[in-house]
Amino acid sequence: MEYGFKGNVKVVTKRVYSNPVIEGDNIRPDTDNQISTYIYFFNPDGNINSSKTEYTFPTGETNGYKTIYKFQNSRKSEWIAINENGETLLTGKIKWTSENEYTEHVFDVSGIAKYETTVILNDSFRIIKIKIKSFDNLGNAVQDDVQEFDLDKQLNALSYKTTHNASGETESTDYKYLKMTDFGNPMELLMTKRDKRMNTLIKMDYIYY
Repeated sequence: MEYGFKGNVKVVTKRVYSNPVIEGDNIRPDTDNQISTYIYFFNPDGNINSSKTEYTFPTGETNGYKTIYKFQNSRKSEWIAINENGETLLTGKIKWTSENEYTEHVFDVSGIAKYETTVILNDSFRIIKIKIKSFDNLGNAVQDDVQEFDLDKQLNALSYKTTHNASGETESTDYKYLKMTDFGNPMELLMTKRDKRMNTLIKMDYIYY
């Protein structure tokens, strides 16, 4: 539910294009850059069942994996990520600490902790804050960030701020919605990092129940 899609969504395909070509009001993908494709599959209750991730490189080569989720009491409780050969890459364990907060622990195939993510939702079950930590093979934290989201009245993200706790530095990313569906879901949006002026174009397609 924290994805915030409107309508009884069944499948969402999201294509992410880094550093698109911007010519006035015309924004198009740069074919020299990698394309990341994410496909999300939802059950009728609005919870994600599984997802597919695929990276397409300018050479035409692809690489990807699939994530399968398990639920307990209608909430995500764990998941497993497998490659195209069915081999396990990562596993995740999810613990809900309240109605609006859960922590996700991610491990590699050897059981070594790789990530720890705490997600905080508002009363509409939209993400408003994410705390992210990543670890090296010795268990040392190599990333300790906090992301805070600013939402509009329709619960669409307007921007988010990332705070890097180790350095104290912050950076902000703005959303510009270019096309929306009749349900109010984004079809095209442009994300821009304010300080580095880096752009990301996202295109999304929807299948409904």
